[in-house]
Amino acid sequence: MADLQKLHLFVDETGSVAEGGFFLVAILAVADDLAEVERLFLELEYRSDRRQLKWVRSSQKRKAKFLEGLQPILQRLHRAAWRTHASGGGNLVEMTVSAVVDSALLDPGCVFTVKVDGLNDVSLQLVRRAFRAQRLHLRKATGGRDESEPLLRLADALAGFLGDVHKGKPYAVASWESLGRFFTPI
Repeated sequence: MADLQKLHLFVDETGSVAEGGFFLVAILAVADDLAEVERLFLELEYRSDRRQLKWVRSSQKRKAKFLEGLQPILQRLHRAAWRTHASGGGNLVEMTVSAVVDSALLDPGCVFTVKVDGLNDVSLQLVRRAFRAQRLHLRKATGGRDESEPLLRLADALAGFLGDVHKGKPYAVASWESLGRFFTPI
């Protein structure tokens, strides 16, 4: 496995079955330049005055300013993937796990480290089993909190942005015109 590329997946979601069945999972894949992506994100977070705020708690003005500076970060990512689930129900953990595995299947020859916002050990076992079932190389799967981990906050921001695009919010739709090419639906 020494020859395999390492990919770090950071995962967050937005929505719930209570919101008309809309649920979105965002997965950002970062290769070798983890520290650089984190540095760029922290600088952008500071410049846009979002400072560790979750996307839903950011004002529309801060969101727009953040999105104006997002392109250099998106260019450094291996991939920014997303999946929506518009069903009227379902298990949110299973939907998240399915999206993460399908994202990983886009790069089957890699070794993955997965960090999912808010997942507990029992749910992370589902991630491990799903990777094993697909014969994907999983080095580690952990949960985390976006409040304390910059790249999970970036995943939170991307999930929030994509959710706002889906809801047709004008500021998000306008930004999608220039940023949409960096996102891969799965």
